[in-house]
Amino acid sequence: HALIEAFAASAKRHGVPAQMQGCGGHIHWYFTGEPVRTYRQAARASSRRYSAFVDVLAESGFLVSPNYLLHHAISVAHNDATLGALAEAMDRGLAAAAQTEE
Repeated sequence: HALIEAFAASAKRHGVPAQMQGCGGHIHWYFTGEPVRTYRQAARASSRRYSAFVDVLAESGFLVSPNYLLHHAISVAHNDATLGALAEAMDRGLAAAAQTEE
């Protein structure tokens, strides 16, 4: 999944412990260095870094849930240009998350 790889590379470049997980069209971002397989693990992720990240996404025209535990979906309506713009917005969002204390 190209978006997951782009997110991982940006998170590493910005030094942010975060991961994007997805299956099919469902995705979500977790701001934690721990693997996330359960709700309890997800709940330990940084809600503050997630908020900084989604604020930048919103400024870039990508409206996602402000709740750090809700998942999102991508559909066939999202073309390559839209996904490329999302990857760029995610990079800017990770830069903001890097400046946010947990």
